Amino acid sequence: MGGFSGPVPNAMWTALRDEFGLPTLEEVRARLDVLPDPELVLPALVRVFIGDGTFCPGFQFLPGGQLDPG
Repeated sequence: MGGFSGPVPNAMWTALRDEFGLPTLEEVRARLDVLPDPELVLPALVRVFIGDGTFCPGFQFLPGGQLDPG
């Protein structure tokens, strides 16, 4: 089984950011504040850690910024 090991190349994060967006966790929290209980949603989010930041890949959101239920 050919697994991936080592750090993710910067080019991959750039491509992901360009195609889907890569908002910070703080930006996502602000979007989710409109929900009755955003803390219930946060554990379900995919998060990536780049340097000292925490980001949530945009593929899990609808175009308006809401969480994609799928």
